Amino acid sequence: MVKHLISRNLRIYFRDKTAVFFSLLSALIVIILYIVFLAKMQNDEITKRVGDIITPEAVTYLVHSWILGGLLSITTITSVLGGFGGMVLDRERSVIMDFKSAPIKAWVYPFSHIVAAFLIGVFISLIPLVIYPILIYLMTGYSLTVMQLAQGFGLILLSSLINSFAMGLVCSFFGTVGAFSMASIIIGTTVGFINGLYVPIGILSPTVQNVLAAFPSANVAKVFREVFTKDALATAFSGVPSIFGEEYKSIYGIVLKFSDKEISDTLSLAYAAVVGLVALCLMILNLQRKREEI
Repeated sequence: MVKHLISRNLRIYFRDKTAVFFSLLSALIVIILYIVFLAKMQNDEITKRVGDIITPEAVTYLVHSWILGGLLSITTITSVLGGFGGMVLDRERSVIMDFKSAPIKAWVYPFSHIVAAFLIGVFISLIPLVIYPILIYLMTGYSLTVMQLAQGFGLILLSSLINSFAMGLVCSFFGTVGAFSMASIIIGTTVGFINGLYVPIGILSPTVQNVLAAFPSANVAKVFREVFTKDALATAFSGVPSIFGEEYKSIYGIVLKFSDKEISDTLSLAYAAVVGLVALCLMILNLQRKREEI
């Protein structure tokens, strides 16, 4: 029964072109903004700081490796969120009542949506993980290592799982597709700022930086960036004082600090995982609270 429900939820999602579009909307916004002007601004800023010591290809390699990390931190949220559209649709159409009267255990229905959302998040996020490194190579001649891609895939799995719990909690409060769609737009847009893609975290005030560091998504984004920019940083800032590389990492959110103390990768991921588990518990409690839910 669980497999059938998961399969049903996946079919509902991929048949709904609007849901797929909204899942990719934030990623498309990021790509368009960086193609139009943000990538050039970052390129110019790096060149301004270190001069012509760094080759244009090395700078482009760094900037787009950084973009890939931020991009995946967004798609693992928005695509997972889109995966819960079927649950909201069931509630709006009262289909949920059919499951309530069916001879299945109470946990099966919400569990199937969590698993489906997780699989959707992984699948959608694999698209930029496969395509973007190819584009980076074509643009610069530099390529990401197998280890970086493997670590990126592992982070996609972890981030999608955490967000399946968090977005499941959020969606457990929606009763109409209209409200869900509006929330999807707001969340998709806001997460771009929280994760430091639209405005570099390092140029914000210490108070704002502390607030952003409290968001699990910002912590996950930081780890994504660190994985994908490790080799690019070494390549771009070779032959220049290390302070330039450290400064770049601080400004562009590769290093995340709370009260002037650097947050380690382990702590960032552990914190995000704990928040995800708390969200799962709250989701279960909320679904039990609603008499019409299973």
